[in-house]
Amino acid sequence: MSGFVVVVGATSPLGTADRTVTATCPAGKSVIGGGYDIGWVRPAYGEPPFITTNRATSATVWTVTAQHGVVISNYTVTAYAYCATLS
Repeated sequence: MSGFVVVVGATSPLGTADRTVTATCPAGKSVIGGGYDIGWVRPAYGEPPFITTNRATSATVWTVTAQHGVVISNYTVTAYAYCATLS
């Protein structure tokens, strides 16, 4: 394994809807892991979104799906892919 890079996917717009975001490895690299970041605007009685998907969905793509809770609040989601050249 060589050429390790972290790819930051696009951040979803701020809102309350369920959403899916992805991060894609550059050409010639494979996804070996990933993760996410939640930007959460907490109301007085809100709750953070639930992460329902946080995994590789192909050899080069990391996918994150967030679902709002019972008490809906505004949030953003960003996906990260950890990529490397596999020998």
